[in-house]
Amino acid sequence: MGTPKTTMDKLLILQEERVPNFYYGPPVATSNLVEFLQRKNVEVSVRSIEMRDSPSSYVQFKGFLSSMHYLARNFPSIVAAIKRSNVINMHYFKPLSSIVYAALVKLLNKPLILHVYFPILSAARLKAFTYSIDRFVVVNEYLAEPLRKEGIPSEKITCIPPAIDVNKYRPMDKDALLAKYAIPRKQFVVLYHGRASTVRGLPLFLRALRSLRERYDDLAIILSLATVEEDLSLRDIERWLREYGLEEATTLIQGRNDAAEMYNLADVVVFPFRHKTASMCPPLSLLEAMACGKITVCSDIEELGVRHIIKNGHDGFLVKPTESELINCLESVRELHVDKLNQIERNAIDTIREGYSGETVTDRLIQVMEEIC
Repeated sequence: MGTPKTTMDKLLILQEERVPNFYYGPPVATSNLVEFLQRKNVEVSVRSIEMRDSPSSYVQFKGFLSSMHYLARNFPSIVAAIKRSNVINMHYFKPLSSIVYAALVKLLNKPLILHVYFPILSAARLKAFTYSIDRFVVVNEYLAEPLRKEGIPSEKITCIPPAIDVNKYRPMDKDALLAKYAIPRKQFVVLYHGRASTVRGLPLFLRALRSLRERYDDLAIILSLATVEEDLSLRDIERWLREYGLEEATTLIQGRNDAAEMYNLADVVVFPFRHKTASMCPPLSLLEAMACGKITVCSDIEELGVRHIIKNGHDGFLVKPTESELINCLESVRELHVDKLNQIERNAIDTIREGYSGETVTDRLIQVMEEIC
């Protein structure tokens, strides 16, 4: 029969929906969180606030105008959804939009959680509506610092990371997966998975692999590309593979594939991010790969919060986002003794299971809900 719902078990999540749509981390993280909350008998509804924008122009004022237009068109149903809920969990989008929606929630006298997935460009703007926020939930400790510097009390800030389904993201039979995708078994398989873009470092990744391929014949490369973004084209990628002599060693897999299977195809998963805007903080795909027990090599970009996840050499590797650093790290990993590699893989699994599993994360969010009601 399950546990009866209580008065604190009705949660409304307000999140942005970018139009036209593209692969975007926070909605994926939200979907994961909703699934685990529902398993714990929390009644969750999600309301997406439409943002008519493209990624390149998203910082412009029209994002605010589009969200206000959406509010005007849907005002009665949004108000009704807020009234039906006991707690509102609002994902921070842009400052002006967030202020308006936060004010509406407080006018309706509902407890409000502000969920922060990215560094806030100007935490000072939050002072305008700090009184409206009952709790700031940041998904990485790095995101808490700007809030504290602006004088927001530490007791109003809670770090709750993204929820990872450790039953889905787990070690699998690599040889069976290689056979499934018709990929030759090599000694050293390196994976790039996710969006193909310059800021996410695909060109850097291919340049580094060109040098490794010249030295090692047993290198296999997998490019699992969910989308190809505006700053690149599939033609660019295919040209680089030809010019760098990587065609024969590379398997190109396009579209939204089973991410857990993609990670488990590889010996090493590389996240060669070039800029702080490359991903949400922390990168969801990094957590997923670690949960699968993969050796991960990730660019050490402070704003992505990776230093709060990976202990360098213990459960993964952090490198400067340069070609030489990436080459040196991959060479070092390739030369590690199998016992050391196995230990790093076990450590990665432990890191995620102890701090990021769906059960752990949802218990902490439910505790916050109970504290503010």
